[in-house]
Amino acid sequence: MPARIDLDFGPGVRRTPVLGVLLLLAGIGVAYATFSDYRDSLVESELLDMNLARYQDRWSPSEKGRETVKPAAVAAAKARLNTPWSDLFNDLEAAGSDTGGDVALLEIAPDLEKGRVRISGEARTLVAALDYVSRLQKAGSVVDPLLERHEMRTAERERPVEFEISATWRARQ
Repeated sequence: MPARIDLDFGPGVRRTPVLGVLLLLAGIGVAYATFSDYRDSLVESELLDMNLARYQDRWSPSEKGRETVKPAAVAAAKARLNTPWSDLFNDLEAAGSDTGGDVALLEIAPDLEKGRVRISGEARTLVAALDYVSRLQKAGSVVDPLLERHEMRTAERERPVEFEISATWRARQ
C-alpha cells in the first residue's frame, strides 16, 4: 500500500506579529493627538476672532463720539511739522565737531512756543564746555547761548562736567 500523502491547500493559522500591532496602536495614538490639537486650535481661533470683534466694536469710531479738529490745533501741528529741525541739529553738530570728542550732548529740548532751546550735555573739562558755548554763538539758528548750570562730578575718575545751555532758537532766513 502506498503511503498516504497529506496535502493541505487551505490557509493555515497565522499569528499576528506583535510589532505590527504596536505600530498600529502608536499610529492611532498619534492621529488622536493630532486631531485633539487641531480641535483645540479651532476653539482658540474662534475665541480670538470673538475678542477681535469685541475690541473692534469698542474702538471703532462712531458718529456720536467723533471729535472735530479745531483749526488752531491744525495750525499748531502744521507749525511743528514745518519747523526747521535740520538747521538746529546741524548747528549743534557743527559746534560739537571741533571739540575732538570732548563734548557729548545728552538732551535737546526745544520749546516752539517760546522760541527757546535747552541743551544738556557732558564735557571732559569746563573749558571744553565753555568752548562749546562760544562755538554755538557763531551758529545761525542759535542766538545768545547761555551756560545756565555746570557741575563737576567728582565721584568719577575723569571728573566730567555736566552742563545745561539755554538759547533763543530761530529759523535761518
